[in-house]
Amino acid sequence: MITKKNISFLTGMNTLILVVATWFIAGSASSQTEPPVGKLPKGFTVASKSVSPAQVSFEANKPHNMKSCMQTDPDIHISYSWRAMPEASAKMIAASMARQTESSSAGTGSKTQSTAKKQIKNGTLVLTKSTTPQIGTSCNEWVTYGGSWSGVSDNGLLVISVKNGAGAEENIKAWIESLVP
Repeated sequence: MITKKNISFLTGMNTLILVVATWFIAGSASSQTEPPVGKLPKGFTVASKSVSPAQVSFEANKPHNMKSCMQTDPDIHISYSWRAMPEASAKMIAASMARQTESSSAGTGSKTQSTAKKQIKNGTLVLTKSTTPQIGTSCNEWVTYGGSWSGVSDNGLLVISVKNGAGAEENIKAWIESLVP
């Protein structure tokens, strides 16, 4: 039998459930409050930043030192994205087992290949090399390096990536590792 007393009790339980759920979501993200922009490699400046209880992210850019060869984006990009995700460790195990494949982009002749895949600090680092033919520049081809690290951090999933990097692959790895907690 539904009575006024039962309805009052059920309404109170719904409020309690909402409060506990809000506390759990906010509590799981409380350890990531600001992106580590102070750890950015030399020469990078923050282009955008977003902070919320369940997600922290930023993108930073650095001018490229090979502008004479480029017909496209003249900056090196670092992105950092952390999302509250208690089940992140299970997703990371599945991602670390995924096989990397070569890809190409129709129309540009660009070819991207995986050069390394390593387990580092509770996550997976994947490094890539992209080659794009250049017409009408001082270079025959534009070679860039990139990479990404995805792993578990502070009860969430953290992804750090670099794209459009030049020079040695070791630079890309060092830039990414400087941001890995």
